[in-house]
Amino acid sequence: MSNAYEVRIRATGEMATVLRYDAGPSPDEMAVRVRHADGRRQWYKPVDVDMFEPVPPGYVHGDEIQEAPAQAGLQEPLLSERRRQQAGWLYYLQVAISVVLTLAVVLLALDRNSKCDPEDLRSVDPPYDGDLLPFRFILSERKQFIKLSRMIDVYDENWVKVGYFYDLNLFFFMRFGYSDASGRIWFEARRPNLFARIFQLGKQYYLQRCDVGANGRHGGIFDLREDFWKESWFCSLHCVGLFNITRRPVNEHSTGDLPVANAVFNSTLEWHHKNMVNTFARHRWYMKLTDPLDGSLVAHAEQHFRSWLPGYLLSNWTVRISEDLPLLPNWVVGFAAALDDVDRTGD
Repeated sequence: MSNAYEVRIRATGEMATVLRYDAGPSPDEMAVRVRHADGRRQWYKPVDVDMFEPVPPGYVHGDEIQEAPAQAGLQEPLLSERRRQQAGWLYYLQVAISVVLTLAVVLLALDRNSKCDPEDLRSVDPPYDGDLLPFRFILSERKQFIKLSRMIDVYDENWVKVGYFYDLNLFFFMRFGYSDASGRIWFEARRPNLFARIFQLGKQYYLQRCDVGANGRHGGIFDLREDFWKESWFCSLHCVGLFNITRRPVNEHSTGDLPVANAVFNSTLEWHHKNMVNTFARHRWYMKLTDPLDGSLVAHAEQHFRSWLPGYLLSNWTVRISEDLPLLPNWVVGFAAALDDVDRTGD
């Protein structure tokens, strides 16, 4: 029988006989198994006991039954702090990978269902003689409890649905476009690259039809750029937004950007009742599009509100196009009004 070693338990002062001394590769992984006077066998860390004489690493008492080390007080495998940390990091890594994969699947699904596909439009005649929208239409913010995408339904003047605008904004995934009532995407709007946006003041979007090039259709890219320096930077009761709209050909001989319209947004602060006591304010907007050559009125839009949830209003726009400019299709006018509705959600 091996020599017996006695230790004292620091927490209780009780004497106990050493049955096993497992030495790991580091001090944190060392463990001492002892037998108490009442026969109990228990694991401790070396810092929890006082050794009166050195116990050689790997020591096993003759009465000790070969068992796996157990955590002090619980009779379970003793894990060092380093192992616990490794297990914790592994768990968080698994959670992070699961979140990334889930987001990837969601973004892939969103991309497939909100992306331009010229093949879907190859044999389809564009609505309203290529304008996609009528000369009078209504934009109506859709009721949504969970908003991965802001949806703005489009109706003609008789409240017959003709399509909807969508704005997907999930992390770095952003897409803005228009779909008809059958789910076909007819045009998309894109923002400048991230590097350009860092040094840019004001909003800017590039608009292009999805069917340009299909069946030999011609078209252009429209650039909506906010004239930030001419706006009032601080406003409370009445605010102004200015946009310049230009066009450049896609599959024609380009002569540079051609101005096609100027958009002016004006607002008036209105107060609404959240309940019987509290009130809140929101800007109500008006839009005027004018011909950059002679300043004549091309289109006019006016915003209205309807109550939905307490303290939350849904936006409606009535849009009337009074002049048919050959280089300014109706869908660009509709985009200008819908863009304001999306970008000014805090008003």
